[in-house]
Amino acid sequence: MLQQLIGQFPTLPELTASWAPIRMEPIPGSGEKLTVAIALEMGNTQKVISAIPHDVAQAIFGKQGDSMLGLIATASTHLRNHFAHGGHLQNWRSPLSGIYVGDLEEGQGDTVEEILEQAMR
Repeated sequence: MLQQLIGQFPTLPELTASWAPIRMEPIPGSGEKLTVAIALEMGNTQKVISAIPHDVAQAIFGKQGDSMLGLIATASTHLRNHFAHGGHLQNWRSPLSGIYVGDLEEGQGDTVEEILEQAMR
């Protein structure tokens, strides 16, 4: 009877990865924080994806939208280089003040993309 019940549960996803939001405080000292990217680390796989599309950046930051996207791209590129040289997410420090790694989370999914989708929610 118990085995029948256990058999009715879905199987667990195949992959587990650590991820964290990359946060930005656009106005220093304001306490306002935006998630501008998501970073994922799973063994030898590391990914950094933008969390703010161009049109959203324009709506939020107005004329400064392109400049803000440039800052985000600079931090994201720095993190990718950090990964490429054997660094890990928890010990990365942004070269730009006001951009930092948020709390490390764990996600599960059947693909890396599925875990990244969860992180974006």
